[in-house]
Amino acid sequence: MRRRKQLERRLHAAELMYAQDDALLYKLNNNTPKGVDLQARANSLREFNAAHQSDLQEIVQLKSALGNMPPETAVQRLGDVLYWLGYGLAAVCIGAGALLAANVQSAAPLIFFGVVAVAIWLVGRACRYVLAGE
Repeated sequence: MRRRKQLERRLHAAELMYAQDDALLYKLNNNTPKGVDLQARANSLREFNAAHQSDLQEIVQLKSALGNMPPETAVQRLGDVLYWLGYGLAAVCIGAGALLAANVQSAAPLIFFGVVAVAIWLVGRACRYVLAGE
């Protein structure tokens, strides 16, 4: 699933970059004065197409890779939610242990809550591994 999100981000970035360059070329070609040589405009179009051929190939490859991946299921999303819930609870435990340790002026609460936080995080991580396959 993480691989799918990485591919989607790369595809979006590649499409955005190509669209911006294409819009710039369109603006340049439509704002050129009438007396400009048409051969020069055709050459600029050829140069643009040659320069962006690799971008287009990357977009096609990313779309193909995404099309071959199975869609994310509800169970995988549940695994991610449980992981992040465990991560958040572990952070709260560490914070509570630090506050309690500062008030009591002893390291024992911090150690105890630290162990509990690690256990909670591991349970969340196990849920992600089992449900999402990551």
